[in-house]
Amino acid sequence: MSTYEDDHPSTANPEIESPGFSLDDILDELQATGGEGIFLVDSQGRRIVGEGLVEAMAGTLGRIHGGASDKYISSLPSLTSQDISSTTDDACAICQTPYKILLHEEELNLALDSPAVSTDNLGIVQIGSECRHFFCRRDAAQWLAKSNSCPLCRKKCDLSVETPSTSSTTGTPGTAPPNVLPADPRQEAQDLLASLFSGSFSTPAPPTDASAAREEEDTSFMSMYG
Repeated sequence: MSTYEDDHPSTANPEIESPGFSLDDILDELQATGGEGIFLVDSQGRRIVGEGLVEAMAGTLGRIHGGASDKYISSLPSLTSQDISSTTDDACAICQTPYKILLHEEELNLALDSPAVSTDNLGIVQIGSECRHFFCRRDAAQWLAKSNSCPLCRKKCDLSVETPSTSSTTGTPGTAPPNVLPADPRQEAQDLLASLFSGSFSTPAPPTDASAAREEEDTSFMSMYG
């Protein structure tokens, strides 16, 4: 007769099959989607990264990639059809909404001038001065809040913001304050992932005293009949 351990094999440090992607893969996917409700599926088809993880990692993601300032995001000028005439693209690279529709939506709402409709997230913007890539204002604002770089060419957008990994609140820029270890947001994110995944891969609880005694009786009974 099989024992509990035979039916539920476990060790003090069980080897867990790798889901097939790294922390960097998850962070890059979070960044590429704006961090809204994305998920990843492992080799066994399990959905293991959901909205809760995105919300929990939002602060860490911002410290890793570094966002643009609110002033920079709000000051991006809306572009006209003439402004974007030189581009070969015809849609926002993030949401794939055609530029024509974005321009029409902005013009219509500006003409209506209704207090019920906000125009803060309408129109097309160029998020960096170093490149000629255009996005709808809504997606650009969400992206820049987490990453101070163009999602297509990775060039820096808000030049007034220092890179988090090379700046500090005190002392000379690019150096850490004395006797203070620099923060490691990727390690923090790794620890967060480990704590979230531990519930999905936890081992079964050991048998209770009653079940152990009953199993011992069954074993003794079976031994009587060889």
